Amino acid sequence: FWIRSVADRVVRTVCSPNCSGTCGVDAHVRDGRIVRLEPADFPDPRYRRICLKGISMALQRVTAPERLLYPLKRVGARGEGRFERISWDEAFETIAREFRRIGAEHGSRACAWTTMTGNYGVRATTAPNRIANSLEGTWFSYLGLMGDAGCSMGYLPTLGVFSTSNEWADLVGCKLTIVFARNVADTAHSEMHFLFDAMEAGMKLVVVDPRFSRTAAKADRWLAPRPGTDTALILGMIHEIVARGLHDDDFVRRHTNLPFLVRDDTLTLLRVSELATAPPGLHAGADPNAYVVLGADGTLAVAPPSHRRLDATGLEPLPPPSDEPAPRLSATVDVRLADGTTVRCRTAWDHSWDVWREFPAERAAEICEIDADTIRALAVEYATTQPAAIWLGQGLQRYHHGHLAFRAAITLGALCGNVGRRHAGVNWSDGAMFRLYFNLPPDWLEPGGRKGTTLPGTRMIDTIVREDPYPIRALWLAGYGFGTQSPNFDRFVREALPKLDLFVVTEQVMTPAAEYADLVLPCVSYYEDDYDLVPSAENHYVQLRRQAIPPLGESKNDYQIFAGVCERLGQGTDWVD
Repeated sequence: FWIRSVADRVVRTVCSPNCSGTCGVDAHVRDGRIVRLEPADFPDPRYRRICLKGISMALQRVTAPERLLYPLKRVGARGEGRFERISWDEAFETIAREFRRIGAEHGSRACAWTTMTGNYGVRATTAPNRIANSLEGTWFSYLGLMGDAGCSMGYLPTLGVFSTSNEWADLVGCKLTIVFARNVADTAHSEMHFLFDAMEAGMKLVVVDPRFSRTAAKADRWLAPRPGTDTALILGMIHEIVARGLHDDDFVRRHTNLPFLVRDDTLTLLRVSELATAPPGLHAGADPNAYVVLGADGTLAVAPPSHRRLDATGLEPLPPPSDEPAPRLSATVDVRLADGTTVRCRTAWDHSWDVWREFPAERAAEICEIDADTIRALAVEYATTQPAAIWLGQGLQRYHHGHLAFRAAITLGALCGNVGRRHAGVNWSDGAMFRLYFNLPPDWLEPGGRKGTTLPGTRMIDTIVREDPYPIRALWLAGYGFGTQSPNFDRFVREALPKLDLFVVTEQVMTPAAEYADLVLPCVSYYEDDYDLVPSAENHYVQLRRQAIPPLGESKNDYQIFAGVCERLGQGTDWVD
């Protein structure tokens, strides 16, 4: 009460470290310092929450003795940790001078930027990409740098999106949830109450994790597979479900491509344009690239589209069952092609069964080291419980071919009719974040229509070392604890760093990567920043960040820092507020 009563003001802002919860917070400020943090109100009170990590960030880390307050220039050898304070003018002039020289010798692409998830504000996250385009440099994309590309590699070929998920709040109403490799209690603890709410409403929780995590401790059942073998476990479940005929037959026929015909010669889906004779009922102007199924009457037919839409609360209900006969799920047919040849075709279902039948529960058990009877029991329970949900975590992606676990899980969900349903789904991450990041206005990321070169961040060290496809002579990291978050930092120091004429790091504290930098630039925390949009990866809210306290020392936000350099390079108009 005393702290609340003497606060100068209360500012609603957003806590947004890399936990993706993006909790709204009310910062109580006195004499330019945060003295209290409380959860902020939301239209949906279930999202009014806060955690100790957010509180410690506001009350301890922001004003910690380790905070960088002024621009620093290296005066010793790289990694020696010897720096001297300089002005922002000197920092900007030094960078601009080096960029000009490097550009004259190697081209503008020799100057590169990358970032990570140290700040979920849209402006902060996209500013490094923006300056790379503004100066026609190189942008090392961060997709995959955290080992997180496996999700998109699994979702894109199966569902056509980078990632998707029902909302956490949608769990209430679910009867069974299987969580794979996701320790919600520790890594997304702001969402853990949704699991508890659903369990209190009758949901059963199964956690699949090699470790007995705190989430596993709260589960009704814990399965501990050998690390990296989740795909085998899921394939064993699929085999059991299909062999017993427990799949949702109508859903599979009407809402998946398993009835689609596949050519034996090319193993590609058969299209209408390849047929000698168009299927009956094909209207004029129909898509010639439409796929072909074998109708219930044994004649070729056009595969009906199955379009779904998302709203702010989750997936819309599936349409009511159709009276039209569904296509055949298992079939072999000889098809006359437009070129006069005949090709044998089988359904995607039959081709898939060729794979699934190789993974009975016994073989899956040998691989994942979970008892075969346990695999069978879980498969039957998932197939016979409606609605049932699957939630996937980052842990699945930390292994070679980790994307296959996502593909297998999505297939499992589809076989049981749990894709696109409320209180179900095969979920990883969704919300406002991905929708906003993937739909930014082009003139924001590419000011003046200028565009740099994008290279995969997963190849950044190789690109610098091998100078392939071209030399990189300057690298600028922002919002990225590269020294502790990259598995190849030692190699970067040994092989890549000597290739760089300029290495710049924007940071709040002196990190292991910053110790090797030529220039270290102080960046504000999100309590010192103002007017940035912060979307969540766990819900569909977009929040406005407001400044709670003034910037400490001479720290600036990423946008201001990049603007200062661009002004000295003649591109200042790109960065006018």
